[in-house]
Amino acid sequence: MTQDEVIHGNWFLPDNEENHFNGQLSFGPNTPIRLSLIATLKTRLSSFGFGIGEYTIWGYGVDGQPITLLGCNRLNIGSGLGIDQATFNAHYIIIGKHTRDHKTKEFNGVTFSVSNLDAWLQHNGFDVISNSSTEYTVNYKRPSDIPFSINETISGNFTTRNNVPINTREKIELLQANFIELNFTESVDIEKATKNVYQFQQLLAILMFENVSVNEIYLTSENRQIRLFYRQIGGLADNDRDLNLVRFPFIRSFWGDIVSKWFVLCETLAPVINILYANVGESGDFVHNNFLNIVQAVEAFHRRQIQNTEQLKSNYAKLLSRIVDKIEDEEDCKWLKEKLSFSYEPSLRTRLKELIALHSAILFAEETKTSDTKQIIKEVVDKRNYYTHYDPSLEKQNEDIATLLRLTQFLKLLLTYCLLNELGMNAAFLSDKVYQRFRIRITKATTRKK
Repeated sequence: MTQDEVIHGNWFLPDNEENHFNGQLSFGPNTPIRLSLIATLKTRLSSFGFGIGEYTIWGYGVDGQPITLLGCNRLNIGSGLGIDQATFNAHYIIIGKHTRDHKTKEFNGVTFSVSNLDAWLQHNGFDVISNSSTEYTVNYKRPSDIPFSINETISGNFTTRNNVPINTREKIELLQANFIELNFTESVDIEKATKNVYQFQQLLAILMFENVSVNEIYLTSENRQIRLFYRQIGGLADNDRDLNLVRFPFIRSFWGDIVSKWFVLCETLAPVINILYANVGESGDFVHNNFLNIVQAVEAFHRRQIQNTEQLKSNYAKLLSRIVDKIEDEEDCKWLKEKLSFSYEPSLRTRLKELIALHSAILFAEETKTSDTKQIIKEVVDKRNYYTHYDPSLEKQNEDIATLLRLTQFLKLLLTYCLLNELGMNAAFLSDKVYQRFRIRITKATTRKK
């Protein structure tokens, strides 16, 4: 959804349907979920708990639609002139069905649309022919669905919806929107459905290299579509952008393999993906925190996907043994072992060198030299060390926010190309498909005079 909404209705607890309360539910991309209830002294709101854990509230809108609020908490309550008033929040809003909790497995599908999907997918049915300067022929045929398989329990589909224009006198407005369908072989609960939506959302954000938000989302139960709303994680999308990192037509032939591998990566690399997703577009967080988080994600990716930890441990154990065997004092030996117990781990500098070597052909502009990459590695390491350990004497040298933003962007692209490579898109494949605006041009660091 793109607009805030307000629903007036009657509300009650599932186990106390006789005790109804008038109230107003407000929610939307710019408004937190809030339910405001009003009661008289004869129908007190005291039955709604305060600080006793989350519970469920049911309701009916003025149009008779059943509504469920899951994960509710009472925020406040007040009385005056014989009237009780209370405000509640909630995690989920379900419009079209009453359900007891978010753990009930009663949904076999989820359909959703995301921001900028049309521009990325490039799958439309419009055919406009210019016959002359004053005459056009417009043809439209709804595009065929694009099915794909994720794993043994989830199948997917890109599907298209369009309206049926009625007014044909002065203006015809024909709208097309693309949606994503996920179908489950066994019924799932809301948490499972929304987790899969979030994982798909993360994949699209990385392929687009921008914030992606869910516009609409519907659950399927007993062949009925039920509307769902919940507060999303991450920034709002910029709907004016359409210059994506990797568009769907380039990867359509092996899209099924990509999305299957992605859902596996979401389990094995969840901390890495979550950090990148939170920073892939415009972020409102502190610049320094974003930089440190991305550094941590790059190191975690290298350790999990590139580093041969067992071989490093084996070689290091032999070296450590030769060193500590020469120390006679038992306490000194114990102290040294503790200090050196994880010294087999590569440094940030080494990790960056190895990852850049794998992706330099797509990461940097053509004029970039090896000496330039050494410079940017040095900058990243120096900045990380400064913000991690902090040396007051170097404060003036590290106050350049522009440099920090540039290094953060470099690390985001490096990590993105690392993940795309895991999905089957190496530098050779991407080289003629990625716009030059996504290539890093290294700016020489300036040395400040003391």
